[in-house]
Amino acid sequence: MKNTFFTYNDIKSDYCGEYFLKPDFWWSRLYEYPFALNIIKKDSVVLDAACGSYHPFKYSLVDICKEVYACDICDLSKAVVLKYTLRAFGSVAYAEKYFDKICFNQCDLTSLVYSDCKFDCIICISTFEHMNKDIQKLTLKEFCRTLKNNGTIVLTCDYPSTIPEDIIKMVKEYNLEIDGDYNYNIPLNAISSTYFGENLYCYSLVLKKMLGE
Repeated sequence: MKNTFFTYNDIKSDYCGEYFLKPDFWWSRLYEYPFALNIIKKDSVVLDAACGSYHPFKYSLVDICKEVYACDICDLSKAVVLKYTLRAFGSVAYAEKYFDKICFNQCDLTSLVYSDCKFDCIICISTFEHMNKDIQKLTLKEFCRTLKNNGTIVLTCDYPSTIPEDIIKMVKEYNLEIDGDYNYNIPLNAISSTYFGENLYCYSLVLKKMLGE
């Protein structure tokens, strides 16, 4: 099932490209990255929304997708990205290999710089928990605007910072629908972490833009 909490039985990867993801800090990314990569269709036009300066997921899209875009509110100039990548991983080889194959844009998710119906897929990993509900709604509205008809949005969110039912209610306000069944009861083997203080869980939502918008 696509729309549920991640569990320790799900596919995981300790590496993203050439970079080792430390299990404490990157506790959920070990599962979120391979999950998102399995959703993306080959030769699609994809946006990594809130890609982060040093997060390596955006580079893993290059060999799969026809076009890769990445945006964040932070500075995404090459010098800055490589600086923070080196600090995080001790190497910039993977980032340097793929950086120039990605179109980077510095922008707010509530005001994307892209044209209507541009993307086949928009991926937003563990970002909504940093927004209030008004910002979440504006972000979903922009995702819907820039997504092609029948396109896909892949969201992953931390719980209890974000409640699945709250996001589902917002989705219904736009021309979006949950792709497939969903179950947001927390399973006994759900992945969790106290690295950032409170006990966090992580869940996924895969959304489709309905035809006619």
